[in-house]
Amino acid sequence: MSFLEVIVDALARDPARVAVVQDQGATVTAGALLRRAAQVRAGLRARGVVPGDRVALLGGNAPDWIACDLAVLAEGAALVPLDPRQDAADRQRLLADADARVVITLDPAAGLPGAVSVDALAAQDAEWTAPAALPGTSPATIIYTSGTSGEPKGAVLTRANLDFMLEHTTMRLARLSGEPWGAERVVQVLPLCYAGSRVLLLSSLQRGARVRLVADPKRLGAALEEEAPHYALTVPLILERMRRAVHERVAARGAAPGRLLVEAEAAWARLDEGGRSLRDRAVVGLCRWLVLRKVRARIAPSLRGIICGSAPLLPEHQRFFTLLGVEVYQGYGLTETTALCTLDVEGQVRAGFVGPALPGVEMKTDEQGQLVVRGPNVFAGYWRRPPGTGLRDGWFETGDLGDVDAQGRWRITGRRSAVLVLATGHKVPPEPVEDGLRLLLAAEGAGDAQVVLVGQARPHLAALIAGATREQAAAAVARHNAASEPKKRVHAFHVLDAPLTTESGLLTPNLKLRRAAILERFAADLERLYAGARVAVGS
Repeated sequence: MSFLEVIVDALARDPARVAVVQDQGATVTAGALLRRAAQVRAGLRARGVVPGDRVALLGGNAPDWIACDLAVLAEGAALVPLDPRQDAADRQRLLADADARVVITLDPAAGLPGAVSVDALAAQDAEWTAPAALPGTSPATIIYTSGTSGEPKGAVLTRANLDFMLEHTTMRLARLSGEPWGAERVVQVLPLCYAGSRVLLLSSLQRGARVRLVADPKRLGAALEEEAPHYALTVPLILERMRRAVHERVAARGAAPGRLLVEAEAAWARLDEGGRSLRDRAVVGLCRWLVLRKVRARIAPSLRGIICGSAPLLPEHQRFFTLLGVEVYQGYGLTETTALCTLDVEGQVRAGFVGPALPGVEMKTDEQGQLVVRGPNVFAGYWRRPPGTGLRDGWFETGDLGDVDAQGRWRITGRRSAVLVLATGHKVPPEPVEDGLRLLLAAEGAGDAQVVLVGQARPHLAALIAGATREQAAAAVARHNAASEPKKRVHAFHVLDAPLTTESGLLTPNLKLRRAAILERFAADLERLYAGARVAVGS
């Protein structure tokens, strides 16, 4: 059976069970979801959609998003999901490139020219019929990349790509939750328009899970308390904010609990790195019993694990959740690899690493240290781009730098295109320095600070910092420099007046830095910065 047939069978098997819970608690049964998908299919056929067509979908996380996805797949078309946070001009460029026969919007007020509302599309009643029979090479979806290193490109994922990926993810979720079919609960907070979020959704539907959709990330904490899920998918930024919220809540209880939590985190890090101190074990045990037990009971009583991807997760944040009693399983992959290449395995998690390659997926580094991937998860190519773009001898070039340990667990160390080559010839991947500075800024009270490291063809590094005062930035940079080798020291910094946002065009919709746009926007500030930099700050 294809992945779609498995999902349809799961929905039809027990039509009265709750399949989806909306953001404010309203429920949708499996039977109702399948009927809605059948109605959308009828609307697509009425508008002339045939296998091979593209159908675009704009909307936030909602049951109708799922119904539209199933309907498009069943009709043999390729879904082109659009991010509702995306700039309107960027959205129009994607639509022009995709040449969609139908554009569906879940929000008629979004102002999308030529779009049809899902209510209008699903106006007529209909019964579900067998999906179109198509070969595995048929496109299932075209997902546009975030555009961190240029214009977004449409990655074409086939039905065979999804069949392969869902076979592995459904097995892993079953092992993770330990629950029988139909008993799992999952919270879905990441936008469904992204490959990783979509793979988790389809896997959950195959497992007959109860899926809680969260449209606003700020409601994640409430959703965890209300739904008591077995697993959830998130990104590092959300985990960082959750950790900070716990620290603030504990500190509000008094100085002693706050100090105990800080000491326990340091002790846990030493134990995680192989330490055997009885005192460290005692501090960790005491903190878990006196401080973290109630936190765990409130926000994650049934949580067996959190799956984290999209960007590197700092070991400090990963270890915090393990200390809390919730393992974080990192996965690594790109849209072009159907969301995943690696995934942590229970009992083999190593902080800072993203787990071993999935069975059937080959990974290695090329002569530049770049990760390349080959396997059934690799996409069919970019829409309307020359065949073989991004591929070399059958291997997909990820653009990421990484290495692997003796147990086969991979670590991502940065982006090849982002590596800064100083005028001295030294090469510095910016991400580790940026992550380290953000941790130091958080310690100075600037928990939401943003850092962009610069220095390409310059004699030394400098930094753009948003969300912090000059005093906080100076203290963080001084601490960083005191512990860093010369080539990684930051000789000057500039504090920005406003945060980097998607609206300003300086972040992608999934909150990654648009480095080229940032350099262009602050070119004059950087020239002044380098003109005045002579001695490393804090040296």
